[in-house]
Order: sequence, then C-alpha cells, then structure tokens
Amino acid sequence: MIAAVTGSYVNSESKCFSAAIRLDSVSVRGQIAQQAGRMAVVPDAGEPLSPEAADLVRRVARVFLDEPADLMAEVHAAVSAAADEPLRSEPVLAAEVAASNRANVLHLAACMLKDPGGRVPANLTPEVLGIAREAFRRGIEQAVYTTYHAGQNAVWAYWMRTAFSLSVDPAALRQALEAGSRSLSGFIDDTVAALS
Repeated sequence: MIAAVTGSYVNSESKCFSAAIRLDSVSVRGQIAQQAGRMAVVPDAGEPLSPEAADLVRRVARVFLDEPADLMAEVHAAVSAAADEPLRSEPVLAAEVAASNRANVLHLAACMLKDPGGRVPANLTPEVLGIAREAFRRGIEQAVYTTYHAGQNAVWAYWMRTAFSLSVDPAALRQALEAGSRSLSGFIDDTVAALS
C-alpha cells in the first residue's frame, strides 16, 4: 500500500523528512505511525546504526535484561513518587505498579536486543493493562501519563550511565544514545496512547 502524503517538511540540517500520512497506511518501512487526530505522524527513523553502535545498544539491553536491583529500584522510586496516593499506599496496587514497571523495562530491553534502534511496540501485557484499568476505574487516569514519563526519565538516566560505562567510542555512543532515546520515547508514547 502506498501512503498518501498530506503534508511534509524536510529538515536540511539533519536531512530528516517528516510527513503526515493517511491512517489507513499505518506502517511505513517498519515504522509504526502514531495517531494524531485524524492524521498519523511517522517519527524520523534516524541514521542506520553502525555495527559498533548496534552492539552497544545490545550490550545495554542485556544489562537491563539482567534486572539489576538498582535499575528496578530507581524506576520504581520515580514512578511511585509520581503516582497518586492509592497507587502508592495500597499494597496490592503498589505491587501491581512494580509488576508493570518490571514488565515495561524487560519488554523495552528485549525489543532493543532483538532490533537495536528499531521501534519498540506498545507493551499491553496483563501486568500493564491491569494497573492502567485500575487507575482509570478510580478516576486517576492522569497518573498513567505522569508515572510513565517519570519511569521514562529513570530508565533514560540508567540507559545513559550504562552506555557510558560500556564504551568510550564517541561515534558509537552518539548513535546508541540517539537510537535509545528514539526507541524509549516512541515506546512510552505508543504504550500510553494504547492505554488511553
């Protein structure tokens, strides 16, 4: 299927092309379109990763898949601090939040290990859906947006520290950090949009 471009912009500095396409064309060269009203916006895919950068992304992902206690603690602390009171104080809900955090971190890492720099699809596992439904049922749906972005910040900080601990190659680091940022932010945006 050919996507009908309804508007476009070319950034001559970064040599990136952005376009709005029809919603019936949801996949363009492997990029999943994000819905924006009645249009879909496909984020710039960035430059292809060098073998060194792809290897660095995989190495960081492997660290995440080992579930380091400090990573999980940082993500949980950030999400808990941003969560509304019932999600923090009720033991069953707090446990569901922790399970959702863990599921999201592992999903992100597994996808990045498999396809460094690729788009990470939304995570709609039972752990994630359960706590989101509970937040909506209780009328605290804003907590979903707030907590996901707090978790994103914690994951990104850990991602950067890990990447810098594994490589001193500036070119590989630049590409790996750009790819990690794109994958993480796209994953968060897509998951939050799917939960809405």
